[in-house]
Amino acid sequence: MKKLLIAGALSLLATTAHAATGAFHFGSGSQFGWSSGIHDIGKTHLFFDTTSGLTLVAAGFDAAGKPTDLTAKNDSGDENGMGLANDSTKDGEIEYGKGFVQIDMTHLVNVTSLKFSMGSTTKSPKDEEWAVYGSNTSGSYSGAPLATGFTDVTDQTLTLGYKYYDFVEIGAGSSDNNVLLDSVKVTASAAPEPASWALMMAGVGAMGAALRVRRRRIVAA
Repeated sequence: MKKLLIAGALSLLATTAHAATGAFHFGSGSQFGWSSGIHDIGKTHLFFDTTSGLTLVAAGFDAAGKPTDLTAKNDSGDENGMGLANDSTKDGEIEYGKGFVQIDMTHLVNVTSLKFSMGSTTKSPKDEEWAVYGSNTSGSYSGAPLATGFTDVTDQTLTLGYKYYDFVEIGAGSSDNNVLLDSVKVTASAAPEPASWALMMAGVGAMGAALRVRRRRIVAA
C-alpha cells in the first residue's frame, strides 16, 4: 500500500508538470514593442515572454570583456535582432573586433532545449561569419565555438550545460563585418503550478485516509 501511495503521488506530479517554450525575437516590434530603427537597451536587458512566462537576460561586452550597451534593431528583411551600440558604422549590430552579446542561463532551470537564429549575415563579398561559444564566466569566452556560420540560420540547436552563451562576429574580411542575434528559443520543464500542487496533496491525503481506514478494518477483524 505504501508503494501504491508513493506511485500515485509521483504519477500525479508527472501529469501536472509541463514544458514551456519561450521564444525571444529580439528585434521584433510585435513582441517587445520596438518601433522601427535602432534602440539602445542598456548594458543588460531582461526579456519576458508573455506566452510561456519565461524570462531571458542578455548582456553586452566589448572586446576587452567590459560591459557595453546592447541594441534592439527593428528593420526590414533580415535586419532584425540584438547587437551592440559600439559598432563603428552605428548599425546597432555585433561588429568584428567590437565585442559580443552574452545570454545568461543562470536564472533558468530544467532547460531541455536551446535554439538560436542569426540575421544580417552576408557571405560575399563581405564574408561575415558568426560564432557561438559556451562559457561559465560572465563577460568571457574561450575554446572552440559550439557553432559557426557564414549565412543566416533559423532555430539551430546549441549544446546545453553552460551558464552563458556568447554570440560574436569572427569574420575578419572587413572591419565593419557585422551580424545580429535574431532570436533565442528556450524550452524548460516547468514545476507544477500551485493549484496542481494542491490537487496532488489532496490526492495524497485521500490515499492516506484510505490507508488508515483499511488498517482500522484489519484491527477490527
